[in-house]
Amino acid sequence: MQSCDAGRLAGYLLPVLVVPTGLNIRQARQLAGRSKVLAVKEQRVHGLISPLRLHSLSVEPGTALDGLICGDYRLVSPEVLEQPLDAWLLELIRQPLLVGGEEELLGAIFLEHVLHSLWQIMQEQSSVLKTLLELLDEAICIVDSGGRVTGWNQAAEKMYNYSAREITGQKLSDYFSNLVISKVMRRDEIIRANYHRPCPDRHVLINAAPVKVGSKIVGGISVEKDISETVQLSQELNLRTVRLQELEARLSQITVQNQPWQDIRGGHGGLKDVLAMARRIATTDSTVVIKGEPGSGRELLARTIHRASRRSQAPFARLDCAGVGGKHWEEMLFGGARTPGMLDELTGGTLLISSLEELPVAQQYQLLRLMRDGRYISAYDEKVHRVDLRYIFSTAVDLATLYHRGKLREDLYHQLNVVVLAMPPLRERKEDIPELFQYFVRYFAGQYGKAIQGWYPLVMSALLNYDWPGNVRELRSAAEHMVLVTTDKILQPSDLPAYLSPAGEIIAVDGSSKLWLATEQAERDLISRVLQQTGGNRSRAARVLGVPRSTLYYKMKKLNLL
Repeated sequence: MQSCDAGRLAGYLLPVLVVPTGLNIRQARQLAGRSKVLAVKEQRVHGLISPLRLHSLSVEPGTALDGLICGDYRLVSPEVLEQPLDAWLLELIRQPLLVGGEEELLGAIFLEHVLHSLWQIMQEQSSVLKTLLELLDEAICIVDSGGRVTGWNQAAEKMYNYSAREITGQKLSDYFSNLVISKVMRRDEIIRANYHRPCPDRHVLINAAPVKVGSKIVGGISVEKDISETVQLSQELNLRTVRLQELEARLSQITVQNQPWQDIRGGHGGLKDVLAMARRIATTDSTVVIKGEPGSGRELLARTIHRASRRSQAPFARLDCAGVGGKHWEEMLFGGARTPGMLDELTGGTLLISSLEELPVAQQYQLLRLMRDGRYISAYDEKVHRVDLRYIFSTAVDLATLYHRGKLREDLYHQLNVVVLAMPPLRERKEDIPELFQYFVRYFAGQYGKAIQGWYPLVMSALLNYDWPGNVRELRSAAEHMVLVTTDKILQPSDLPAYLSPAGEIIAVDGSSKLWLATEQAERDLISRVLQQTGGNRSRAARVLGVPRSTLYYKMKKLNLL
């Protein structure tokens, strides 16, 4: 293998042997061997001859050397050895370089030796590339700047049934359409682990990048992992579950009234604790405060408590304090001069007051009197009305913090601080993401009339790697986006919202990893995580993952998780 000095003049320096005049060819060849430049010198250097030229001359051995040497050369200082080869190519075409001084010669550089060395480097690199291509299990395709195939390994032959002999030198576009390799060359970009369908019966994960010399694109390389068998198996298994999913959806609609808690999905320990407490107090009229970040499911929990209570047949209403001035808040609740308030139609039901942290202190006293007395004076008809209500509050800030900051009256603080349910954010219950995502995908697939049968592992990997600042609401929107934009029955990484897939790149994969490892590792991590959260219960894990138990068993066996 050639040294790393191949780009510098130093990589082509040959040693010099100073000899006197009067030698013949036989003597010169014996002295030079195959590696030394002879410098013929008396008072000064009369000329040079390279070992390559010396041994290729077709002359009699007794022929005088003096008449065959090159007297035209350029004497240069040793500092030039650190300079790039391409800066001296034109000079080498005209004459060889003698490095050093007349008294001390370090070596010489000849064009024929440079060309010979470059040819050897090219041969070695070609052999390395050929060996590498045949060692890889992925299909490799290399094209030049014109899109003609210059590299095509055995895996590509097997995948596409075109031999290297047949396709090499031909335009790749004559054999395939929608070429990813052409796109990356045209856009000067790199893609990794991108799902692609090069032909109707073939599914691949592809890495592709342009090949550059400096800033000039001279070709492109693609690396493809065949996942057709996995996709087809997944499609077949998902088709078998479609009918089951439809039946489950119908059953869910029938039983929703009798099972109000089933809409809150997830198995996270913190969520279970919240639901256990909520079930215990749902049948009472106790005031409830639900603390949690926006989008974490506070209103869903409030509505579920209402549906599970004795007031389930009475109205449920929500009054949002966010962005509402005190006077307007009063009119919405108690009524105004021209319109009645929501309390007029709410007796016997449940009132959710959301964003408690935004309620002005001036209105907090009115709310406290309403809760204590169960009556109010309507501004609409100026009469006293009695109202029987259950109160539920939601807040993003805990009650003690609001009280100590002076944003919550002390008497109202003690009135509310009875039962506080803290909804965990989605980033703390990521094991619930597969179940929630499956639920939302089914829901929106029904809404938009799409037969979504599943998703690729890289989709779930992207969902699990995101922190979800918008919580369940943001996940719901992401699922709706994917159902809307997909053109396939299997959700693909390219269907992900842009913020889950920056710059169109599907998922970050370690450059040292193989494509099949990226896919399998995502599946292995997901299945392991769900099994851990379900205590090793495969039936429940299969339900969370949205696959039949037989599919989960097959995957576990394939991934050595059994």
